[in-house]
Order: sequence, then structure tokens, then C-alpha cells
Amino acid sequence: MGTVDLGDHGGTGAPEVEGLLRLRDAGLKVDEIPVDMRERASGESKLAGKKAALLVLTVIGTLFAYRRMRGRS
Repeated sequence: MGTVDLGDHGGTGAPEVEGLLRLRDAGLKVDEIPVDMRERASGESKLAGKKAALLVLTVIGTLFAYRRMRGRS
């Protein structure tokens, strides 16, 4: 079996998404494992408002860019 480089994400801003796409392209399966989460004890999420919207746009942009690059190969 070959290797999949998950360390170099090309600065997309969405390394988790790009990693999942690379694993899929390598023919590997990723299973999700449920995790019990507790309520936040204090503080606020760093992903709120504009940052949350920007993250969604970044993920969508990464998916479109990856699809376009794959179409050229």
C-alpha cells in the first residue's frame, strides 16, 4: 500500500477537508467515531459570526478547487 501525505495542505485554510479528500482519492475509508462532548465550562467559541461564515466559505472553496484540479488530471 502506498502512502498519503496529509502534512502538506497547501495553505487552503481547510486542511481537514483536504486530508479527507486525499484519503478518499487513495481508496481509503474513513469512519467517524462518536465522541461525548460536554458544555463549554467558560469562554466563547473562536468560530462565531464572521469567522464561522468565513470558515464555511473556505471549506466550500477548497472543495471546488480540489474538484477543478482533479478534473484537469
